[in-house]
Amino acid sequence: MGSVAEAGPEPATGGQFSFLNRWGPRALVILGAIATFAAFGDNYFSGAESFSRQAKLEVAGCGALMGLGILWEIIIGQRSLAETVRFWSVVALVGITTWAMRIYEIESTAFYKFIAPLTLCGFIVNHYLPAPMRRPFFLGLGLLAIIGIFGVASIPAAAGLVGASLVLIGVCHLPVSIWIRLGILFACTALLAAFRLGWHYTGWIAAVLPILAAMFMFRLSIYLYDISNGKGPKDWSGRLAYFFLFPNFVFPFFPAVDFSAFGRSYYNDEPTRIYRHGATYILRGFVHLLLYRLIHLDFVMLMTDVSTPLDFLQYIVSNFGLYLRVSGLFHLIVGLIVLFGYNLPETHSRFYFSNSFIDFWRRINIYWKDYMQKMVFNPSYMVFKKWGVPHMTGVMLAIATVFFATWALHAYQWFWLTGTVLFSAPDVLFWVILGALLIGQTWLEARPKTGKVSSHAFVPPKAALVIRTVSTFIFICLLWSFWTSPTAAGWVDMVAQSGLAPAFDDAGEATAGQWAVTLLFMAGVLLLAAITMGIDFGLFKPAPRAKRTLAKKKKDFYGAVALCGAIAVGLIALQAPQVNRPAHLTKLASDIGARHLNEADQAMLERGYYEGLISSQRFNGELWEFFMTNPGKDRGLAKDYPGVHFIDSYMEREFVPGADYTAADITTKINEWGMDDEPYTLAKPANTYRIAVLGASRTRGWGVTRDERFTTLIRNDLYKDAKDTGERFEVMNFASDGEVAAQRLMQYEQSVERFHPDLVIFVAGVRDTNFDHHARMVRRGTPMPYPFLDEINAKAGINASMTETEIIRRLEPYKIEYASKVYELLAEKLRQDGVPGLWIYVPAVSDDSREGGDHIVKLEAAAKAAGFHTLNLSSIFEEQADRDSFRISRWDSHPNGKGHRLLADAIMKYLEQLKADGTIDMDIAADGTQDAVPADTPAPPGP
Repeated sequence: MGSVAEAGPEPATGGQFSFLNRWGPRALVILGAIATFAAFGDNYFSGAESFSRQAKLEVAGCGALMGLGILWEIIIGQRSLAETVRFWSVVALVGITTWAMRIYEIESTAFYKFIAPLTLCGFIVNHYLPAPMRRPFFLGLGLLAIIGIFGVASIPAAAGLVGASLVLIGVCHLPVSIWIRLGILFACTALLAAFRLGWHYTGWIAAVLPILAAMFMFRLSIYLYDISNGKGPKDWSGRLAYFFLFPNFVFPFFPAVDFSAFGRSYYNDEPTRIYRHGATYILRGFVHLLLYRLIHLDFVMLMTDVSTPLDFLQYIVSNFGLYLRVSGLFHLIVGLIVLFGYNLPETHSRFYFSNSFIDFWRRINIYWKDYMQKMVFNPSYMVFKKWGVPHMTGVMLAIATVFFATWALHAYQWFWLTGTVLFSAPDVLFWVILGALLIGQTWLEARPKTGKVSSHAFVPPKAALVIRTVSTFIFICLLWSFWTSPTAAGWVDMVAQSGLAPAFDDAGEATAGQWAVTLLFMAGVLLLAAITMGIDFGLFKPAPRAKRTLAKKKKDFYGAVALCGAIAVGLIALQAPQVNRPAHLTKLASDIGARHLNEADQAMLERGYYEGLISSQRFNGELWEFFMTNPGKDRGLAKDYPGVHFIDSYMEREFVPGADYTAADITTKINEWGMDDEPYTLAKPANTYRIAVLGASRTRGWGVTRDERFTTLIRNDLYKDAKDTGERFEVMNFASDGEVAAQRLMQYEQSVERFHPDLVIFVAGVRDTNFDHHARMVRRGTPMPYPFLDEINAKAGINASMTETEIIRRLEPYKIEYASKVYELLAEKLRQDGVPGLWIYVPAVSDDSREGGDHIVKLEAAAKAAGFHTLNLSSIFEEQADRDSFRISRWDSHPNGKGHRLLADAIMKYLEQLKADGTIDMDIAADGTQDAVPADTPAPPGP
């Protein structure tokens, strides 16, 4: 490791310093840093959004204490002024960046309110500790992070995580052969996998396993390999610290840090230079995450919205742009570690500017490339060499082995992080195609060069480099969009609808012109691949082969710190209205200011929350975090889960009477009639006015307790208005998450009608015109419950052989017709039953682009034409100054308790208006009786 690694900034202290002078300045700085973190920790654990006046004074006092220690050191000559300024300039940069990350709410609350301040304060303490104490201190930070993240909520979770970690590490050091140790580790992995699959479920096990997997699924193999070869740190604090890396406990998706590199990089350069590298990595990651937010919110498109070549270009480029979240997270994570002396290299290097497949593989996720080189390529190549395979053939076979292992290990990683198995045609084909292209380029570059220049060469070297770079970028974007598509057929349908390959839409009916365009597109794709592989067709003038180098670390210390500091300060200023309003940057500030679900994410959540997780973008943090923080993330489309039973009909699923149902961390008991509501009798009690409410998740009450739902609040308000009259009111909630309009019609016929309600409220929303459920039913061959659905299917020309993407696209022109028919049929039913109907539109709290324009106006007009009284609340949240305070969370736009209260007040006001003008009679009969329930009323379904 070298002398620098052990010494760090340790000053030489001679006999001229008293014990007080030697340790006093350090103690003041260390105590000040610890007290500062205590103030941040108190803010985190208390749940306060901002610092109190007292907390600010405490932090200022801590700063003064550290300042006193710094001044003391300089006066007695323990540290030079130059060294002190260099270190504290980095501290200032890290502090400003930490503040900015808190303002922008980077990643989870646990990160920006606990781990980031822990890093800042721990960084100061680490620098002032004696060198021998630094590695144990770094390990201590990891254990403190476990206590802070898991221990407060669940002591068993913290203990289980530490205990399981020590067992796995201990197995690596058993005094037996490596094969026996491997066998024991495989047995441990199998046991943990059984827990991950739900063999024995407890809340703390479910929370711990993704983190435990992130710590060990790749690092354990590196660790066992390196200690078997005598590499890496030899002390136990260094070895344990390799696993207990404190950022890991808030970032399960973690870079594959190499154990030997972790050891040899420790203080292998001048300390403040290492610190500056860490600070710049953190800022780079922060900026990447902000760019990701912008792309994710404003540029990512739904596949069904792609209709032109420009749409297709936007789709593929924006999807590849989402990878900025991975590069951002990895640089942020590594930067946090580098601040403690581990001079690790960058994780990505200008990968968007790669100029070949080999260059792309080298620049994107460098740690993974190094892992595969060490753990797969080198061993497999040596095996092939022992078998007598020629060198070049062995290299290509080793590359093929690397890509097979990469596919398998990505699926392995996906299983541990999400609890589901990732196996899809796009995933397999992506790795096969990329591996084949990389092998092809390796073979081309290995061929002997003739040295002759073609007489047709006319493209100069610099222009050739630009052409290759652009070709590489577009081809990788194209391949990436295929990888992140739910199905291969859906991707092909999207290409066909974009107009680039129209013959793919219906090959049998395609015209000669359509085939010409399609073949031209395919030829263009092949040309991009050829140029990326280095085939120049004799048109490019050769350039001297430059050595491939990654980005170099800047040597100008203060210049780099000043530039990064200016960027961080500028980002903080951008969030100030006094800055963003005059500069017309309000929307930009809002888009990158907090994490939001985009249109595609919201559509996925609206259609049932747990459906199709694997089809979501692999690197979509908002959606991934939403699923990770809600039970049931591994539920399949046709697999029962607690409280829900799937049925073979257009209704698709139903609540299980008497069961517990959990969604968004709220658990409720399903009543005997299969409703997520209070118990009711089938016969209407005397003096009772009964209101039945149909709807989807916004009506059922996603993310709020039963007492907070607007249906419950309306009932309570009606009781309050009745005062002492003895009148009873029942507001029966028949809503179910993700239910579409036709399902609500079926719900009325199958469940509501037998309760003989006095008023039916149909709560409309974005689900009224979503065809994802309908497309699924068509694909399965499920019989349509109403003739008008068959008629729409026939007009749209859809059938079960089409992909869901294609079905949804073809049904797009029939959205209003679909909803109108549902409204007409339900209104006719209500008229026959002598029951008034009220149509209410309830929007998402956030600005959902699917709920804008004249779409809602058309729906309301259709409801009125059918005979409903209507109440359009589409702008109710938009009118609120503090709009975001009415939503469940920054990535969930369902209304919270405050939002439900707002809805209840608006609906009550409208009901009172209808009652006052005599439109709806809500008075109980004078004799206190209700219509008798017919004797042939069917009994409720059993569980």
